[in-house]
Amino acid sequence: MKRSQNVPINGPILQSQAEKFAASMGLTDVTFNPSWITRFVKRHGISFGKICGEANSVNFSQVNTWKTEVWEKIKNEYLEDDIFNIDEAGVFYNLMPDKTFRVKGETCAENYQNCE
Repeated sequence: MKRSQNVPINGPILQSQAEKFAASMGLTDVTFNPSWITRFVKRHGISFGKICGEANSVNFSQVNTWKTEVWEKIKNEYLEDDIFNIDEAGVFYNLMPDKTFRVKGETCAENYQNCE
């Protein structure tokens, strides 16, 4: 489900979800350590690879609506000298993983083939 939404899945996320799933089934004597993850991905033909490209296109009508309605209200609260773009700055707070588990043969992003 999360992979179909382009959410990256790594070992700690897989482990956490496995623990939640086991708890919901009432299984208390199961451990999900790194060796479990290794065996799980091997057993199910899952690989771990780098995410590349951008899979989702931008909805330009939403962007235009935001620019004309929301941005206009926000920018009026600031001096023009206080507005700047930091999209290329190295801000890593809550950085998403750049690698993910995926089924062998699954492309890492739409229109990008064989990203390893």
